Amino acid sequence: MPEQYASWRKRLIELHPGWDVRLWNESNLPDYARVMDRYDLCGYHPTIASDVFRGLVVLKHGGFYLDCDTEPVSSLEPLRKHPFVCRNDGWVQLFAGHELRINSGHGFGAEAGNPLLAEYLERCETLRGSSENVLYRVGFLLLSEILWKRQSEIVTLTKREMETYYRHQGKMGWIREAGYRPIFEAKSLHEPFKKEQATAVTRPWPTAGEMLRHNRGSNTGCCGRPSNREIKQ
Repeated sequence: MPEQYASWRKRLIELHPGWDVRLWNESNLPDYARVMDRYDLCGYHPTIASDVFRGLVVLKHGGFYLDCDTEPVSSLEPLRKHPFVCRNDGWVQLFAGHELRINSGHGFGAEAGNPLLAEYLERCETLRGSSENVLYRVGFLLLSEILWKRQSEIVTLTKREMETYYRHQGKMGWIREAGYRPIFEAKSLHEPFKKEQATAVTRPWPTAGEMLRHNRGSNTGCCGRPSNREIKQ
């Protein structure tokens, strides 16, 4: 672990006397190998695997998940009263080219057995083995969709409000790392927040003679008939 991260972890422990502050990794995550295989996580960057494990751990134990590249500022104790709390700045962000409505990627807090996390893991389960991109299939893009749909059940803080508790210093550099590779063949993604834009079709305007011939007859509609100002012969 980088020295800076170790320093922040020490500060996190100091700010939370009596709390159980754990660094989760391959050695203490239950059924690590089985979960990696079950959710098709082998071969991806370890950061993606944490998207599943953080849900499993918080759903079982309750508490707060924070990325290691998070600088603690003050105690999280005041946030324990909320069944689910995370950051939401009120606008759409872009992550890897996809719309992100509620960003829980760097940290969130939830009660044990929280129904939103249960739904998230159920969705991960139903999407196992599919060819959808892993960023959406098991990443916080999928959790973002669930949080947005059930936002009445959560409490969100703006970046400024959240930074009174902790500051996320990540640069999302793992996306650019050469070691990242998808297992499945790429295909179009299901993007629930992306609005499809119709492609404009350029059609040549008919000649005056063609329009007159088309609009002759007893069933001719008035809307399609060119006016005298439009046709000059």
